[in-house]
Amino acid sequence: MESRELLKVQIVSLEPVCRVYQEGRACRVGEPTAKGLTSLPPEVLELVYHHLDSIDDVHSFGRAHSKTYHIIKRQTVYTEIMRSIIGRSWAHRYDLQLCNIIQLHRDVVRHFQQHGQPFPVSSEHSGQGYNEWESRLASTTIVPECAYGPCAACIPDVLVYDILARYQGMRMLEDIWLSRQLEETDLLAADATQDEKELVRRYACVLGRVQDFEQGDLEARSMKVPATHGYTKLNSDQRGRFHSAVTFVWILNELRWVLTNFVYPSRSHRHIQILDRCRADFTGLCHNPLLDQLDQHAVFAFMYHHLLPLHSPVLQDQNSSKLPLTFNTEWLTDGAQSSKFFQLFLLAGQTYFQPPDLIDLVVRHKISQSAPYPEMTLPTTTEQWVRPSKAFTFPADVVFDDYTNRFTQLFNTHISLINRSSFIQSQANNINHAFRRSPPTSSSITDLAGRYFIDSAVAAIEKGESYKEGNRPARDMFSGEWQNLGMWSVWWWANSEDKARAIIARWGEKPKTSRDRKTNVLPGMPHVMRSFQ
Repeated sequence: MESRELLKVQIVSLEPVCRVYQEGRACRVGEPTAKGLTSLPPEVLELVYHHLDSIDDVHSFGRAHSKTYHIIKRQTVYTEIMRSIIGRSWAHRYDLQLCNIIQLHRDVVRHFQQHGQPFPVSSEHSGQGYNEWESRLASTTIVPECAYGPCAACIPDVLVYDILARYQGMRMLEDIWLSRQLEETDLLAADATQDEKELVRRYACVLGRVQDFEQGDLEARSMKVPATHGYTKLNSDQRGRFHSAVTFVWILNELRWVLTNFVYPSRSHRHIQILDRCRADFTGLCHNPLLDQLDQHAVFAFMYHHLLPLHSPVLQDQNSSKLPLTFNTEWLTDGAQSSKFFQLFLLAGQTYFQPPDLIDLVVRHKISQSAPYPEMTLPTTTEQWVRPSKAFTFPADVVFDDYTNRFTQLFNTHISLINRSSFIQSQANNINHAFRRSPPTSSSITDLAGRYFIDSAVAAIEKGESYKEGNRPARDMFSGEWQNLGMWSVWWWANSEDKARAIIARWGEKPKTSRDRKTNVLPGMPHVMRSFQ
């Protein structure tokens, strides 16, 4: 059978069969069945597998019929099929880079376990180039293209299994996303406010809303946009976007994590050169400029502005030696400078905790109970994985009242270290590494990672042809319609690059009317949302 005929079999026969199985129903009269496919020889069926679009499609097709299942039942065949899917699918375009940097993460942890010191930075004027650790970091985002397509040499079996395990493990984040629609009051960034009392109120609001939801006092879907009541699952394309966004954010966070283990001279630009090289490697992997930026910001805000503060009680009120990855809850009533250590916790959490660490926090928080039951603290192995270096550690057994007096310099050191490792930096935007000795203030707290994703999305909006001069500023639209209602439902209403640009262009045409303010309906979205019902 010719390859063109095989593709026709795939398009005509495969998609209805997979859809029937995914919907969990019997075939309707006259609907295509798997009969035509099952009559094909195993070699042809295996070739059909290689032309599927996603890991989920492989599993759905395998469950559609016993004959299709027997194809992937053989481990060698299953591995080859998954290698082909991972190598060709846009949803997995960042997975190999993530494998590289996770291996670097393991080596960094091993280095410190063997009593190694923070990594030195090579001199920019010596002409010798990068040192060993700098070279490894700069090369993590480089994935050589194989002339023969995805093969065992470029994607070994062990990487295939790692990617499959991560793909399934990250589904928990998807389940949490779908469990409840998030609004702006469910998010808390480290620099959300400069007022300590307002910070306390917003933190209490994040915790209180989830309690209201668990007690049945808060609906899973907002009444502001009724169409969201039908948003209960992600289809294959939406799941691919979600996985790709999580993977990309994970890579950037790993880059930042590695950079925190270097000792930088105050005027060094080596880390910026490395970041510029890594960003250049991602440029060619961009699938849809605006859609990718919206997805990535949504995922970042969900993980580090929602999950992290929501499940922070697991880490609160621990020994002062656990700082900056803990905070004392006395700041809820004390306020003043002590609240800055909670802001430091939020910054450190998004620097040192990767998506699997957040899932671990979620699980520990859900199964934890109040005293006299034991606390669900992080095991030592996790603490070593999260922050293996002992540089700039806080002294143990310091009472909370002495935090501000004794920890001012260490506080500023950690803020500077986190800022210096941020991936927002470029040659034109260098973060000064000077350590401040003055008491911490609100002006010293800036969520540079959050700013990076916002700036990237705003830039993508302004570059579009649909963005016209004289429209509302893109940043206003982003902090308004997007933050309030558009972010959580982005997987549905922005189901393509053109659709996303068209809706955002309508947001910018005119200010929200009194009717829009009353009903909280986003201009340009109602008819789009109805199309998904």
